[in-house]
Amino acid sequence: MNTWYKRYQDPDGTRRSVLGLVYKDLATGIKYMEEFVDPKYTYYVADENHRVPYNRMFIPEEHTIPVTVPYEEIEKDIAKRIGMQDYYFDNIRSRNGYENKRLHMHPDIFNSDSDIQDNIRFEFGRSYQNRACPLTMAFFDIEVDAINAAGDFPEPGECPVDAISIYFSDRQIMYSLLLETEDNLEQISKFKEEALSGRINQEYYDFVCNNLGGPEKMKKIGLENIKFAFAFYKPKDEIKMISDMFNLINKFQPDFALAWNQAFDLPYLMARCKMLGYDPKDIMCHPLSKHKFCDYYIDERNKNDFAERGDFCVITGLTAYLDQMIHFASRRKATRYTSYSLDAIAQLVAGVRKYDYKHITTSLLKLSRLNYKVYAMYNMMDVVCQMAIEAKTQDMPYVHGKALMNNTRYQKVHRQTVYLANRGIKEFRKAGFVFGNNVNKFSEKPKDRYPGAWVADPRQLDNYSKMKMGPGVYIMCFQNLVDWDKPHNTRVFNPNTRGTNYCPLAA
Repeated sequence: MNTWYKRYQDPDGTRRSVLGLVYKDLATGIKYMEEFVDPKYTYYVADENHRVPYNRMFIPEEHTIPVTVPYEEIEKDIAKRIGMQDYYFDNIRSRNGYENKRLHMHPDIFNSDSDIQDNIRFEFGRSYQNRACPLTMAFFDIEVDAINAAGDFPEPGECPVDAISIYFSDRQIMYSLLLETEDNLEQISKFKEEALSGRINQEYYDFVCNNLGGPEKMKKIGLENIKFAFAFYKPKDEIKMISDMFNLINKFQPDFALAWNQAFDLPYLMARCKMLGYDPKDIMCHPLSKHKFCDYYIDERNKNDFAERGDFCVITGLTAYLDQMIHFASRRKATRYTSYSLDAIAQLVAGVRKYDYKHITTSLLKLSRLNYKVYAMYNMMDVVCQMAIEAKTQDMPYVHGKALMNNTRYQKVHRQTVYLANRGIKEFRKAGFVFGNNVNKFSEKPKDRYPGAWVADPRQLDNYSKMKMGPGVYIMCFQNLVDWDKPHNTRVFNPNTRGTNYCPLAA
C-alpha cells in the first residue's frame, strides 16, 4: 500500500536509515507496517566464467553471484569487489559522493541501482499475490485566517488554521473542524448552536445536492448517504484541532489522504504545529510508528510544471499522503490545461464548481466575518469538488494499480524511465534473468537532430507528407513512415513491402 525511506542520526551521532513498508491483508482488511532499520539490498555480480568487458542489458541469474549488503553501503561494497576503493574514498573525502554512482556502470555489476523503495516492492511482489484492491480515501482541505497576515499571503505557520474539512469515503462522513475566532464569536456561536443541534444537516445536504446538480449526481459521486459532523475549538486549542484531524486519519486508516495542491496544506500544518510549540511528528504520525518522520519535499525544479512535479510526503503511518492535483496533471501530461486550480478542473471534468461567495465579498479574507455559515460551506465544498474529480477520473485506482504492476513508488509512478526500468526488472526476473544497470545516467545528451523526424501532434503537419486522394484532397495517412514508438496494433513501415501505410490518429 505504501513505502517510505528516511535517513537519520541516532542521539549518539550514528548515521542510520529506515525503510517503511505498509501492506494490507485483503481477507481481513487490516493494515500493517514494517520498519527496517539499515535495510539490506541484494545486487548481483557476474561470476568469473561469464564476465565481459562491456555492459549487458541482462544476464542469466545462474551466471551471477548474489550479494546482500546494507543499502547505504552498496557503492562501497562494489568498489571493494572491483578494486576501486581508492576512487570511492577519494570521492568521499572530496565530498563528491555522487561520483560514486559511476561504480554501478561496471560491466560485472547488475541490478544494483534501483531505489530501495522500488526494490522492496519488487521483493514483496515476488512473495505475495499483491493484487489491487478497493481503496479507501480521505479528502481534506484547510483554510487559514490570514486577515492579520503581514503580507499579501501568509508565511508558513504565520496565521491560525481556522477551518478543516475532511471526508472519509468508506464512512461517508464529512468532518468540519472549526476554530472559534475571538473577533467573530457572535456569528460562530449562532452557527455552532445550529450545527451541534443537527438542524444544519439537512441544509448542508441540500446545499451539496444543489451544487452538484441533483440526487442523481450525488449518487454517481457516492455522496447520497453523506453525513456531517462538527467540532468547535477555542483559539487556545488550535493545536488540538490539528491533532484531531490526524487522529481521525490514523484511526480510520484510509489508504490515501488527498489534498488539491497539497504542497500548501501539509507544509503549512507542519509549520503551524512548530509555531504553536509542538513537534509535527507528535501530532501527525501514527502513534504506533517506531520511527516518526514528518517531512514534505517540494520539487522546486518543476515547481511550475505540475505534470512533471515529483513532490512527496513522508508522514509515518498507515496512510499515504498524495497530491491529487499533481497526479491528475501527471496522468494527463499530453494535455496542458490553462489552469490547474481546483475550481477550473472540477468544472471541466465533473461539471462542479467551488462555492461562489462573490455576492457577499470579493475577498476570502473577509468572508468568515461577513457570513460564517457560507465560509464553513465554502471549505466543505472544496472537498466535495475533490471527490467529484476523483469519482469522474478514478485516478487513485490507476495510480495504485500502476504502482503494484511496476513496483514503483507513488511519486515516480508516472515517470516512464523509472517505471519501465522497474517493470523490466520484474519481467526479466520471471524469465530467469537479472536486469542490468542504467549506464546512460552519465552520458551526454545528444545534440544532433535527425532530418525528417517529427515529435509532436501529427495534426500539425503540413500536407507534404500526407497521402493525396485527389486534387487538393489530403488525408491523415502517411507512406514510408518509420515509427519508433510503435503503439499497440500499429503496422510499421517494412522496407521489403512497398505501399505499407500507417495512420497515427487511428492508432
